Amino acid sequence: MLIAASVNGFLFAFVSGQPLLILGPTGPFLVFEEMVYDLCQSLQCDFWTVRLCVSLWTTFFIIILVAFEGSFMIRHVTRFTEEIFALIIAVVYLYEPFKKIYKIFQLNPVLWKYNY
Repeated sequence: MLIAASVNGFLFAFVSGQPLLILGPTGPFLVFEEMVYDLCQSLQCDFWTVRLCVSLWTTFFIIILVAFEGSFMIRHVTRFTEEIFALIIAVVYLYEPFKKIYKIFQLNPVLWKYNY
C-alpha cells in the first residue's frame, strides 16, 4: 500500500493533481494490515493467503456496491461517523506502542539491584 500510494502520489503530482487524495488512507490501512498480520501470527496461518482472501472479498463487495448504485448511502456517513473511526484508529496507535513496551519490560525487567 505504501509503495502504491507513493507511486500514485508521484504520478498525480507529475500531472498537477492532488497527491494527498491518494496518500490519505494509508493510516487506517496500516492499522488494518497490522491487525491482520497479528491475527495470522496468533493463528499460525500464512499472511499472504489471508490477505488475498480479504482482497477478493473486498473486490466482490465493491462490485456489488457499484452494481446496485450504493454510492447514495454516503449521505448517511456523518461527521460523527468519521470522528468515531478516527478515534478508533488513534486508540490503536496509542495502544500498540504501550503493548510492545510492556512486552519488552516483561523480557527485560528493571531490577532494584544488579549483580556485576
